Amino acid sequence: MNGSPQAHLSLEQALLDSYVPVLIFVLIVFGLIGALVTLSFVLGPTKLHKRKLAPYVPDTPALGRLSVRFYLTAMLFIIFDVEAVFFYPWAVLLRQLKWFGLIEMLVFIAILLIALAHIWKKGGLDWE
Repeated sequence: MNGSPQAHLSLEQALLDSYVPVLIFVLIVFGLIGALVTLSFVLGPTKLHKRKLAPYVPDTPALGRLSVRFYLTAMLFIIFDVEAVFFYPWAVLLRQLKWFGLIEMLVFIAILLIALAHIWKKGGLDWE
């Protein structure tokens, strides 16, 4: 058994050596944050004016409300765009996944197509 003090000390040294890069990275990050905050105080404007301290009150009313269809289209875009991200890892691992991966991706695409057909049928893609 390696119960000798040399072996125990060597294990502790190896553990400490593995955390040295993390410690260096944390020190660099904190140093950079401190430098940026200090520079913003040193180089930033220091004169406060009444207009800068006053709350924002718009001079003109808003241009108008946006249609709910705009938000629906934006959400649909995000949903289908995020789903497209799953195609890249699948394509990279296709040879390892073999038939199982192909069948799973076909099921995934079928679900997306059914959802797209439903949205299209309900008029969710009409912009009027």
